[in-house]
Amino acid sequence: MAHDELLSWLSYADKVLQSNDAERKSSIQSLRQQANNNELQLALWLSHPKAEPGQRQQAQQLLSRNMSSISPRLKQFFAVYQGYNQELLTLNELVEQRQAQVESLSSKLKELATIDEQINERKYQEPGQP
Repeated sequence: MAHDELLSWLSYADKVLQSNDAERKSSIQSLRQQANNNELQLALWLSHPKAEPGQRQQAQQLLSRNMSSISPRLKQFFAVYQGYNQELLTLNELVEQRQAQVESLSSKLKELATIDEQINERKYQEPGQP
């Protein structure tokens, strides 16, 4: 029985991975509107490799909330998604930090270029300079 349940989730996960953008948006919207909202299915859709960080964070919350109620075999399956999501969230945060550093350094570089330009203009405007 547990084996069949795992195979069913593996098949569902394959469907999620093979989906296109429109299918993902439609499935996420549909699952959110259903009265019997299957949070684990929604978590898989929100864990898609093309998911945005906000979606991935929602998936993490859904997985955490439901982990205590699933079988040990399925816990291992969903733990893979949790690990994957966490890794991508961490990498995304690192990218954002690096982008902020690049923007800061670019701004400082522009300031230095402006100062250099002003110094050069003064050199050529001072009387008695060749």
